[in-house]
Amino acid sequence: MYANGSITLMAFLMVSSLVLLVATLVGGRRGRLDVRLQDLSGTGVPVPSQASMEQLTRAALPRLGTPLVPNDETERTLLQTRLTHAGLYGRQAMVVFLGVKMLLMTAPALIGFLTGFMGLVPVTQGVIVGAFLGIAGMIGPSFWLDRKKAARQTVLRRALPDALDVLVICLEGGLSLSGALRRVSER
Repeated sequence: MYANGSITLMAFLMVSSLVLLVATLVGGRRGRLDVRLQDLSGTGVPVPSQASMEQLTRAALPRLGTPLVPNDETERTLLQTRLTHAGLYGRQAMVVFLGVKMLLMTAPALIGFLTGFMGLVPVTQGVIVGAFLGIAGMIGPSFWLDRKKAARQTVLRRALPDALDVLVICLEGGLSLSGALRRVSER
């Protein structure tokens, strides 16, 4: 029973670390205008630890992902195309994606080894569980990317008939093509 509790604790620590990483990447974004208005009003002072954690994460993930960037130009283009189809257009989208993948591959094995070294679980059991979770971390981001790509394509496929209807109505109403396209992009 002691081993089951330590495995549960190790799984909890890994999942909570992943949730913290995602929350730091996604939740900490504020526009420059919002930051400037808060600075001018003096009401909201950003928490230095959150800002520094976000900066650390944004700086570390591209460095972690750099070794995983494919050397072959066709593989690199294929990955960049998959990222673009999923809606990830950022300049560093590839290295950040690969950095998360590297983190999900190495962190579970390291945590498993450390929990075994500290005596919470047997070393072999910790390393084996960490290795299996690392394999899942190697495969998981690709599944996530394919799912995000499919969801985005479904949204675009469903929105296309409405966009064409608005375009036709605007053109029949006398609006120019550029004006009709602007109206469609607003909706």
